Amino acid sequence: MQLILTQDVTHLGRAGDLVTVKQGYGRNYLLPQGLALLATKHRKAEVDHHRAILASKAAENHQKNSSTKERLDGMILQFERKMSDGDAFFGSVTIRDIAKQLEGLEIVVPLSNILLEKPIKEPGQYQVPIRLSVDLEATLKLIVKTTSEASDSTQANPMQS
Repeated sequence: MQLILTQDVTHLGRAGDLVTVKQGYGRNYLLPQGLALLATKHRKAEVDHHRAILASKAAENHQKNSSTKERLDGMILQFERKMSDGDAFFGSVTIRDIAKQLEGLEIVVPLSNILLEKPIKEPGQYQVPIRLSVDLEATLKLIVKTTSEASDSTQANPMQS
């Protein structure tokens, strides 16, 4: 049975692919779930047309993601957090904090694409990968300081603004 996938199906193909599957799998799972459509001549022509459109959009997105990668690779974000007497942060640096600061710089990245393993709870320098597309990742540098360190650094260099 030949079908055209309407969505990505693990171990079978991507949306728009023409696949051949056993009739039971197609009739009992793919078609009722809306994951595929029967491959008719008309639908094959539609898919070819949509592929051409998707290819041009993919090229446009790749160019946009490449320019975003260039911006992010050289970028350093700084965060300040208050420290308790027991050398622990009162708050941590999370994916939301990173996304909010990036939005302030007019870079919108979905939260799921910021690959921070766990919230940052200690001062220091960190490298955080950002997934821009399936095959493109940027690395963002974070510097996390305590508020006392941050005020010391601004007092040491008052001309820096």
